[in-house]
Amino acid sequence: MRYKAGWFIPQQIMALTHYVPVATPEDFAGITEATNACLREARQPFHLIIDNRMIESTQVIGLDDILGAMPQLRDSQLRWIIIVPSSGMRGDLTGLHPQQTGDIRLQYAEDIEAALDTLRAADSSIKWELQARDFFAKVPV
Repeated sequence: MRYKAGWFIPQQIMALTHYVPVATPEDFAGITEATNACLREARQPFHLIIDNRMIESTQVIGLDDILGAMPQLRDSQLRWIIIVPSSGMRGDLTGLHPQQTGDIRLQYAEDIEAALDTLRAADSSIKWELQARDFFAKVPV
């Protein structure tokens, strides 16, 4: 498996995690398909965590770039996108402020726990007991 995309917490947190350092066009097509399936199922506001810890890229992606690449996210009930970058770009996050377009906010987080903490602070309705505990890739230290 090269990636996993789907509900981390049903109807509340969608997530994407990578298992390889480079995403192919085929991966992106599969990720798009999985995202669209979740969007069809969404019945309430939800959030998205993008786990890029395994990705080799050092590019900081902005909210407009994400929404341009996946415009279907604009019309959903998406509220927060939290990106966990590769270790090679974490130092570049200093001074990077949250971005917002409409109701959608983008925030970078140092690690998965920081991403989850951001959502804990932002949304008290999340049912944490329903999380898929083995969802995110195990990254070698």
